[in-house]
Formats: sequence, C-alpha cells, structure tokens
Amino acid sequence: MRMTTVFGVKERVRLLVATGVIAAGAMAHAQSVPAKTLKFEVATIKPISQSGMHMVSLKVSPGGRVTLQTQSLKSLICIAFDVSGWQVSGGDAELNKKYDVQAEAPELVAPNTYNDRATNLAIGDERLRQMLQALLIDRFQLKFRRETKEGTVYLLERNGKTLQLHASQVAKASPYPSGDIGASSGRGWMLHDTSMPELASYLSVVLLHKPVQDRTGVEGAFDFESKTILTDADFHAPGLMETFLPVIGEMGLKLETSKGPVESFVVEHVEAPTEN
Repeated sequence: MRMTTVFGVKERVRLLVATGVIAAGAMAHAQSVPAKTLKFEVATIKPISQSGMHMVSLKVSPGGRVTLQTQSLKSLICIAFDVSGWQVSGGDAELNKKYDVQAEAPELVAPNTYNDRATNLAIGDERLRQMLQALLIDRFQLKFRRETKEGTVYLLERNGKTLQLHASQVAKASPYPSGDIGASSGRGWMLHDTSMPELASYLSVVLLHKPVQDRTGVEGAFDFESKTILTDADFHAPGLMETFLPVIGEMGLKLETSKGPVESFVVEHVEAPTEN
C-alpha cells in the first residue's frame, strides 16, 4: 500500500514513495526523438538488500542523468510506463525486489534539453521514460501486455468557486521537492509547486485507486495550504489520508465520478537483471 511517512507529529509529512506502489504523473511531454536514440548511454542496476533502512528517491539532473534509489521493480515499471501501482499485476515476487538505478541519457544538441522536473511520483521527460522502458525490457527481460476495460473514473474539475491556489514560487528556497503533497501537525495539508496533472496522479495513486483525469483546464504549478488544521490525534488515527479529500473543495476543485477506460498493465515475464 502507499504509505505516509511521518517524521514526528510536529514535523512535516511527506507522501513519499512506498514499496512497490509508485506512479508516474501525467506531466508535460517533451518533444520525441527517433526511436533508435531512445536508450541510455550508460546504466547500472544494483540490487538492494531487503533488510535495513534505505532512502527511497527519484532525481533527474540537468543533462538527463537519472538516479533512482531503493526502487522496487514494480516502482520502476510504474515510472517508466506511466501507470499506477494498482494497475500492475503479475510478476510475482520479482516485482518486490529493490534496486538502485543510475543512468546517463545521450547528450542533446542545444537548444534541446531534457526536462529535469521530477517528483516522487514521476519523471517529467517522456524521452527519459522511454529510455527507462528500454532498460527494463533489455535488462529484466520484461514482457507485458496492456488491457483496457470500461470502469469507474474520476474527473478533477473546478467547482465554480474562486481558486485558492497560488502560483508556485519556485525561485524561493524550499526543502520540499516539486510536486510535493504533505501535511503537518498544527497546520494543514500543503501543496508545493504542484501541477493539476500531478494532483490528479496523487489522488489516483494514494487515495482512490482509480483513474483521475485532470479536467480543470488550469495550467502551471501551484502552492497551497489548507485552513483546516490537523492535530496530533489526526496523525495517530488510521483515517489521516482521507482528511485530504475535503481539502479538494477548499482549493476550488471537485471530484466527479464517470465511466471511462481503465487500463491494466499485466507483467507476463520478468527475470533478475543481467549484470552491468
């Protein structure tokens, strides 16, 4: 299950990557390049021990260097193929094994650059995701199929009230990564530099386990802090995550249910990765 990591009830809560459940958010797609170039120039995959404490992270550095720490194979699949953990099935225990991955993308000629926006849920550059797909297919002998059926979907829309979102102050120093959604005891739920597709992805992955489509028409990234104060008791209660849903209305947004395509990602074959 997706988890909330609490660093003390008086500290901020980060909704970080949980073991095996991570999803790539629907972020701006970069311009495509020919398929023959969509491979990392250099990539290393290091198995991680299942025991002990390990930092889970995802980072894209300028120039297209991708660093993923303590990611399960299921997580890597979700990031690469832009799917949520609840969509992935098959693969047995292999999907739960964890790895560190470091990869270098081929250099692009200016003014083309890689989009280095990345969150704990996603890699923003489509080309880098395609390179990660190729890496998984090659090194893990990954074979899969996609299935689509009609089912329940959620639509993230404006509720007719004034938006309470504030344009992101990305130039302002902050300890929180882009796309961060979290909560703090004595304060409320907060968004930092979060776009509407990233918010929709978060709702899909963490709370609803159904597709959430961004229908807000709101572009850009935003900061927000709820006026609903959370207490220490909220952080000890099992329903902490559900307190986020009413905050959607506070933002000037709403969720509507509808029918639409629900995609699943079925892993048909996977092996331990080949040596570096």
